[in-house]
Amino acid sequence: MNNLSQFYLEKLKFEIGENENKRKQSLDHFREWLTKHPFIKSKEIDDLGLLMYLRPKKYKMDESFESYEVLTKYFVSQLKIYEISDDKMEQIFIQMKSSFYVLKNRDAEGRRVIVVRIKKIEEQNISFIEFFKIFALFIDGLHFEEETQISGVVCIVDFSEMSFDYFLKTPVEDLIYSINLVKHYPVRIKLAIIIGLPSFANKILKIISQYLSEKIKSRLIVIDKAIELNIFIDTTELLNDNYEYNEDNFLDFKENIKRALKNGRNIEINLNDIKVFEKVGSFRKLEID
Repeated sequence: MNNLSQFYLEKLKFEIGENENKRKQSLDHFREWLTKHPFIKSKEIDDLGLLMYLRPKKYKMDESFESYEVLTKYFVSQLKIYEISDDKMEQIFIQMKSSFYVLKNRDAEGRRVIVVRIKKIEEQNISFIEFFKIFALFIDGLHFEEETQISGVVCIVDFSEMSFDYFLKTPVEDLIYSINLVKHYPVRIKLAIIIGLPSFANKILKIISQYLSEKIKSRLIVIDKAIELNIFIDTTELLNDNYEYNEDNFLDFKENIKRALKNGRNIEINLNDIKVFEKVGSFRKLEID
């Protein structure tokens, strides 16, 4: 909090409704809720690790708790994200370097700009679910930045030159499941831009749209080529003169990922008999004062 500029402090106050008293009380409630939770036991989670759930939900406690439950269940029990070793993570960073970008500088609204290139994922023979696993961890890491918690992200997904074979290898069920997770994910998606969606994938987009909130739908834009990005965002640093992605301007955020892994490894969970999207241990159920 002490390092935030006036720009972000005003966003906190007027967009999220945060003040010092609300933040302290909510963090205390969150920790009390965790100590009483029948299935999730966390040894230690720092303030930022909890604020990443509170701020995007504008301090709606039930929604924040539900997000925490759903994602913890999925990350720990199914994706086993926090079992990734530090050495393996170094390999993943190298492998993902050409397919997942985060622009070094934020846009005029203070948002992080993220780029995902599906063709590059395909070339590296990474399945959609394998990619989503890493993508989820990367987003988790970025949300240790207070500025990202407050201003959110612009997400650009580039489908240009994706093959029909890769499309066929991705079950619709996996996509729908992932969208359900995105709905619970504690991230302020301020703008989502899809580039070069092949005609054969339009049907999938229509199916996925049924699972998106009206708010996200209103922020979803589909364009044909990267050159059209400049209609919606400043692409000065994102694209070079040939309208190719300028990799020199992308952020190295390894330390954020290490922090996310550290927090996740402090979680003990016993949710084997509970479905991922089943509500358990709500704010009222655990009778927190």
